[in-house]
Amino acid sequence: MQSEEDEIRPLTITGDITDADLLSVVRFLRSRPVLSVPPNLNLGQMPGPVRGIRAPAIRHPALPAVRVGLGLSPSCGYEVVLERHGETWAGGVQPGVTCGDSVSSNPTVPPQR
Repeated sequence: MQSEEDEIRPLTITGDITDADLLSVVRFLRSRPVLSVPPNLNLGQMPGPVRGIRAPAIRHPALPAVRVGLGLSPSCGYEVVLERHGETWAGGVQPGVTCGDSVSSNPTVPPQR
């Protein structure tokens, strides 16, 4: 049975990303990096499990960035945009949390336990 914390849980990949960048992004996020978060957005433990990666992050293939969907709970998630900085990544959480079909632009989500 897979849980939100299962490290081998399948994830969706959209667009073109090299295997090296894919592994690098997932490794970076699993290291629990400090990411910028919009004010008033409490996401609890960050980052959540990786659910999907879209490359390029912005509809321009020359930009060295990816948009990563992260889980907050089984039905809710948020996105992080990461840009390549040499051998590592840097970026921040995008505004809003998606739960099912709804998007909240500025929710306060209690920390998960």
